[in-house]
Amino acid sequence: MKHLLRINSPIYNLQVFLRTISRKYPSIPDVLPDGVYGDATRNAVTAFQQMFNLNDDGVTDFSTWDHIVNVYKEIEKESVVNSVHIYPESGLNEEKPSFVPTIFIIQSMLLTLSDVFTNIPLLTVNGILDFETQEAVKAVQKVSGLNPDGRITPLFWNYLVAIYEANVSADRIANFSANVTV
Repeated sequence: MKHLLRINSPIYNLQVFLRTISRKYPSIPDVLPDGVYGDATRNAVTAFQQMFNLNDDGVTDFSTWDHIVNVYKEIEKESVVNSVHIYPESGLNEEKPSFVPTIFIIQSMLLTLSDVFTNIPLLTVNGILDFETQEAVKAVQKVSGLNPDGRITPLFWNYLVAIYEANVSADRIANFSANVTV
């Protein structure tokens, strides 16, 4: 699973690494990447240090950082993810709303994320880039530092996928799939 890392944001990147590591090693607490080295981050670092026999002081020194990066890289190598490439597609930002299958997928992702983030408004999953969908797209654009214009671009798609992968657990997706009948 690939996450967007940030230049000049080592704490945020540390948290992304720890979040990924915690999925393989459940004894390491999950941490939400927010760029703040608070108690949750310190606890996750301490648990990591204990697991890998490092000085367990909750401080990310060079030794701890190198171990975290190496474990993260190994997990990323092991993670063979089958991906579906659905972008780009013509007609995503047309003025007159019409059904586009890719919009249906994007709406489903946005609706799922609206359970996690209260600033993403609820929307109807209908495959049409309507006003509700554009408002949800704008909310994601704002938190991603993109121009909040409601347009779906490849850059928006990359941010949406990264946010989705970082915040929606595989268990949650499996539970959703188990409850859907076709």
